[in-house]
Formats: sequence, C-alpha cells, structure tokens
Amino acid sequence: FRLIPPGEFTRGTVPERIEELVPNAELIGGNAVWYLRSETPVHRVVITHPFYLSIHEVTQRQYLDLMGSNPSFFQKSD
Repeated sequence: FRLIPPGEFTRGTVPERIEELVPNAELIGGNAVWYLRSETPVHRVVITHPFYLSIHEVTQRQYLDLMGSNPSFFQKSD
C-alpha cells in the first residue's frame, strides 16, 4: 500500500480534447463515447484525509473472493 496524503488536483478533460477523441471511441463501440464524455467538466478535487491505496491491481475475482460481493458496474456477462 502507498499513503496518499491530503491535497488538491485537477480532474477531467477539456471538451475540445474529448471531441478530438470521439472518432476513435466510436470505432471501439459500446459505451466508449459515453465514458469518454463523462470525463468533463474539468474540476478541482480536494482530498481532506490521508488514505492508503494498493500499489497492485486487484481483479474482480480477487475482490469477490475477499469481500463476498462484486459491486462493479463492469461484471462478466453470461
């Protein structure tokens, strides 16, 4: 784990950059354009309390095995 200290940062993408990327997202299909456009507006994020973040990826299966549920929107379809 890595300690993430309190602080501020800017999050998001300017609309002009989103529109530049839309043609490629349309080629991907699915919800790619919607997700891309959800990156706006640019806004300030303030972290008020430190927290720990894993430095390693955790798969949905690993999370499910540990926590007993999978709240992810991106779940395997049968």
